[in-house]
Amino acid sequence: MKRDTLAVSLLFLWSLLLHLPVKWHILYHWDSINFALSLSKFDVAAGQPHVPGYIVYVYFARLVNGIFHNPQTSLVVISAVSSALAVAAIYFLGVIIFDRQTGFWAALFLLSSPLFLFYGEIALPHTLDAFIVLLCVTMLTQVLHGKPRWAIPAAICLGIAGGLRPQTELFLAPLALYCGWQLGWRRGLTALAVLVAIDFAWCIPLIQLSGGLSRYLEVMGAFTAAFNTTTAILTGGTWGLMRNLRKLVMYTLYGWGLVSLLAISAWAWLLVDNWQQHRSSSKKLFLLTWFKKPYFWFFFLWAAPTLGYYLFIHMGQQGLVFVFLPAIFLLSAAAIVKLNWHQQSWGRVIVAAVIMVNASLFLFAPAKPLGDDRLKLLTFDTLQQHDTHYQVIFSTIRREFSPNSTLLLSSQWRFPQYYLPEYSFIPYSVGSRWEVNAGNPTQAESTSISPRDLGLKTDAQGMFTIVLVDDEILPFNQSVDQTNWLNLQDGSRLGYIEMTPQQALLLTPQNFSIKPAQ
Repeated sequence: MKRDTLAVSLLFLWSLLLHLPVKWHILYHWDSINFALSLSKFDVAAGQPHVPGYIVYVYFARLVNGIFHNPQTSLVVISAVSSALAVAAIYFLGVIIFDRQTGFWAALFLLSSPLFLFYGEIALPHTLDAFIVLLCVTMLTQVLHGKPRWAIPAAICLGIAGGLRPQTELFLAPLALYCGWQLGWRRGLTALAVLVAIDFAWCIPLIQLSGGLSRYLEVMGAFTAAFNTTTAILTGGTWGLMRNLRKLVMYTLYGWGLVSLLAISAWAWLLVDNWQQHRSSSKKLFLLTWFKKPYFWFFFLWAAPTLGYYLFIHMGQQGLVFVFLPAIFLLSAAAIVKLNWHQQSWGRVIVAAVIMVNASLFLFAPAKPLGDDRLKLLTFDTLQQHDTHYQVIFSTIRREFSPNSTLLLSSQWRFPQYYLPEYSFIPYSVGSRWEVNAGNPTQAESTSISPRDLGLKTDAQGMFTIVLVDDEILPFNQSVDQTNWLNLQDGSRLGYIEMTPQQALLLTPQNFSIKPAQ
């Protein structure tokens, strides 16, 4: 036990030191701003936060924000500490299911994952989700081992997981049923009652704060239609399936890193060895040996519901893979330990090199290793460029343009809305990569906007200014001849257009331009 305590303490501290102190000033993701806004006012309809609500995460973040009084710092501290706790949790889970060596290597694989390192630096709940998943799975493992006293703590943990992110509870439900099947109906019903009580404890306030059940379902329906219609296999067809598969494979491989090469090699080795041991038997008997393994169904039910949803319904951002990625790391470590590669001198060197390279991908790899937008990695450089760029943009706008006469046109309009609240802004969104409308404006219909109608006043020269905040909207600018440019400190440029009170900003589904007012 002392050995485990020492190991997990070192792993926790090592992981924490990789993230703290908090370095970033600008929230990284659109959803991060949603969460930051929810710390002052919870309103799912306004997207603060976005559906389904994440109410336990929001109110936990409010408690932490009571210490730091800064949403960016508070949310990133939660991510950093959660990532360290997840590393500690996967160690204990590996010890319980396999042995200390497996737990140790699995913890190092998770700790050095470039994707996991990235999400430990930003204001999103995915590393916390990973920790809660590992905590729930650890308790369910104890129940599976015939320790019924863990059933109630597991039910409480599952309920909290649902309050942090409702999808997580649904994804873990099949595993919970599998582990709890042997409890007996009395213990099983008691655990279920505790789970339902916890769910009601966060679900009722969530619905009340959202304006009632009908309003909440309305917002949920609109959100689901906007995001799932083109990606779910029943509505998006083959295109949606391939889109989900592409993202799922890319995000999993980046999170898995070079450990994937070691793991696939080890699994193939074990598979061949198992085949040789059963070569005198039929293929059916060979397959049955896998189904008889006590943890086959455990790991299958842990990962399969999540993978099925992401593949056939909707795959969102990269951090969503943390629900099942710890299972892959555990199985990777188990295969390496099974083959005793970690005890060979060459094996230790290779495994250590893989871990170092994995971490180095995050720490040192450029955001765009190919020099263009064909490949973008989530690395330290990505965070640094994002932070520097937006700080320069916002400081330049404040210095060069008066909020009284300036209108901001932005595709990523949540950022100016949050960081430049004194300025008026107009959304001109562009479809994200891998989406059905990728690279195209999402403007539904043509709209003519006069800055005066938004309460703006002309400057001393009798002009209004339209600032083009984001580079991705520049290809749709039809008034290039009227566009002026400011060279920024980070090497980029900021475009702006001056217009008279007799002109208007025309937004269409194809482009935008300055036209005479109607």
